[in-house]
Amino acid sequence: MENEIRLAHFRPAADSSLSSLSSHSRFETSINEDNEYECSPIVDQEQINLEHQEKVAQLLVDHFIGFKGCKKHKRTHKDEYGMTEFVEERRNLNLPNPDFAQDERLPSEARVRKESEGLDNGRKMMKNPLSHSSLTEWHRVSGSFKGSLTGMDENGNIRQFHMEAGDLTKHPERKIREMAHGKVTVDIDSALALFKDLSMIRCTIDISTTWNPGRNLQSNVHIKHGGIHLHRIPHFFLGHFGRELDFDLYVFVPRAYDKHAKIKKGIVPNRLKEETVAAFMDHCLLKAVHECIPATQSNRWPTHYEIQKSKSTAPGIEGHIYDRRHWARNMDLTVPLIEHYIPAVWEKCLEYLRLEIQRSNPKLSVFEGFQLFVNAKNTKDRFFANSISEVMSLFKTKVNTSTDR
Repeated sequence: MENEIRLAHFRPAADSSLSSLSSHSRFETSINEDNEYECSPIVDQEQINLEHQEKVAQLLVDHFIGFKGCKKHKRTHKDEYGMTEFVEERRNLNLPNPDFAQDERLPSEARVRKESEGLDNGRKMMKNPLSHSSLTEWHRVSGSFKGSLTGMDENGNIRQFHMEAGDLTKHPERKIREMAHGKVTVDIDSALALFKDLSMIRCTIDISTTWNPGRNLQSNVHIKHGGIHLHRIPHFFLGHFGRELDFDLYVFVPRAYDKHAKIKKGIVPNRLKEETVAAFMDHCLLKAVHECIPATQSNRWPTHYEIQKSKSTAPGIEGHIYDRRHWARNMDLTVPLIEHYIPAVWEKCLEYLRLEIQRSNPKLSVFEGFQLFVNAKNTKDRFFANSISEVMSLFKTKVNTSTDR
């Protein structure tokens, strides 16, 4: 009976109000000094710690999750105005295009008139001041332009814009619905790698033993080495290889990098001096080839850099005597380094290179800390699939036919 009397005196805590508490609030009970039961909400410490911005954000999220619209703004077929109508009306306004959107400034695929020909002169024309529409031009289209932006039709009736109007994902034809939903595909545009050991290549390498700066990288490959964009580091083209993919092979020499060198007339200052390349060939690579490969197979290799250079420039010299306009000035003569000999030749080449660096050879000292780089471009069609796992499986299969990794 005593317990029942005490429960009759049950009351909430003095500093709380039941009417102000959410139906989701929790309470705890306790006995006060007057031997009466008190009820107070359990305080969520995490809720107290929330900043006021977070509280407002939570309220907005809860509101939008539960928001179902209202009858007043329910779309009817009479005022249906969606993105399709907006785009069509914008095209029919015949608004003068701004200077930066003129066809002669845009790539061919972005032009309004697809049949228009000519180069993209956007960069060339950037130095010219932009023009502006005259008052006459503006008055001619201002009314229809305003109507397009406000939803007003030709009769002056205001239409409300509905993003879902004309939604092809709800089209009655299955094929159209599938096209509207789209299909996600995955592809790999290029294959790149930085490494140190040439013996990881498991196929014949066509070695270019002459200086050929025209094969150097001229654009950003989105790789940095030591904080420097790779295409800015001096390098030279060493050759190419590949079974499934065609890889270009380069030797990068970071110690030859000059941070003060500037791009002039579109040419990136990344050329290693010809005398440096010649020293690498004479004192390291060619020397290693003739030591590791039997004479019966190494007879295709030059013994010195100048011999191969003379052969490569012969067409240019003969062009002054004979009509050889269809020949290149310098031929890119390559010699095949068979897969079987790559490990031994490369090991011996590094041995000679380390020795030259220890001797402080002024032409080869910059090779300390060098990097090899391979690049296979335009691989989209070869690495194309419906998922990342599929495309990565293709990538590994094709790359592994030419390399160990």
